[in-house]
Amino acid sequence: MFLEDFAKLNKTFRYTISAALIMIITIGVYNWVISPHTKYLSAAQKYEQVLDERNRTNKLILSNLKIKQTRLEQLKQRFTNLNEIAFTEKEAKNFWSNLKQITEEAGCYFDSLTITNSKQAAEGTFTTKSAAVSMSGNFNGITQVIEKINSNPRKIWIDSLQLKTVQQSSILRCDMTITIYKSTSKE
Repeated sequence: MFLEDFAKLNKTFRYTISAALIMIITIGVYNWVISPHTKYLSAAQKYEQVLDERNRTNKLILSNLKIKQTRLEQLKQRFTNLNEIAFTEKEAKNFWSNLKQITEEAGCYFDSLTITNSKQAAEGTFTTKSAAVSMSGNFNGITQVIEKINSNPRKIWIDSLQLKTVQQSSILRCDMTITIYKSTSKE
């Protein structure tokens, strides 16, 4: 029936309807076949760009990570080196309490030990602890005390050392300031 009605229409109208059908079919084919492919290609192209950007970002992050890991290793090594020369809380107490015994073993008289307040060192996890030490004895005994102090596996700084003779005798009075680094970390 449709064909009979179509045949009855004038020539211009038939061409118009035929052209409209062809246009509808063309648009349908374009939307079902060609448009998905172009959208897919466009998405693939954008995906490639995003993937390239992601790869560049990953390389940058990995590079920064390697730099930071190297820096961390350097800081760990520095911390280890500082820990090797620093006293623990217990070692510091033992050092100060054994100082009198070291002095007496060298044949000297231990006069006084005055420990000053701790000061935070630049490294942050260390404090310095200083003490003024006074002793009396002969020159050999005082040098033995200093050698014994310096033989400690931890680093000890003798900041000042003053020797005075005691009333025209061979006895010397030694006043010195000793500084140690003490670790404040909980390791």
